[in-house]
Amino acid sequence: AERNGITCLDKYCPSSKIRTMPTSCPFTGESELSLPALIGRTRTAIVARLEQMLAKEGFDLNFTQYLVLKHLAHFGELSATDLARHIAHDAGAMTRVVDKLTTKGFVIRNPSETDRRALRIELSEAGRAVWGRVHECATDCIESTLRPFSVVERKQLASMLTRMLAALEQPTSST
Repeated sequence: AERNGITCLDKYCPSSKIRTMPTSCPFTGESELSLPALIGRTRTAIVARLEQMLAKEGFDLNFTQYLVLKHLAHFGELSATDLARHIAHDAGAMTRVVDKLTTKGFVIRNPSETDRRALRIELSEAGRAVWGRVHECATDCIESTLRPFSVVERKQLASMLTRMLAALEQPTSST
C-alpha cells in the first residue's frame, strides 16, 4: 500500500508488489543506493521470488515455513526453541508456524525423552518426500538471482558478505 509516497513492501499489505522506491527516504534522506537499503531490498525481493516460485509449483508455503523445513531437513529433530533460534524467529510465533506445517502433514511433534513438558519437531514422511522438490525450487530461485554474476563475482560477493556478517557478529565496544 502507498501512503504519503511511501510504498509498503510488507506482503500483508493489500498491494504487496515491490515497486521502484523514491530516490531517497522521506524520513532520513538516505539514498536508495545505500548499502543497508540495497541489502534490505535484495532480501525482500529474494523472499518474494521464492514464495512466488513455491506457489507456482503448488507449494502452499511461506518463507518462514520453508526455513523450518530446511532446518529440520538439515539438522533433524529439534525443539521449538532451538528451531526458533536457528531461523531467528520469535519462539511464541514458532508454535503457529509448526501448527500450520503439522496441519499440512509436513512435520510431527514428538514428546522429548528427557523433558516431559517439551516437544521435539521433525519432518514427517510427507515432509521428507516434499523437501527434495522444495529445495530444488529454492536452488532455482538462488541460481536465477545470481545468473547475472560470473563465478568470480559470486565468490567476491560471498566473501564480502561473509566479512560483513563477521564484523556484525563481533561485540561492539562501548564508549
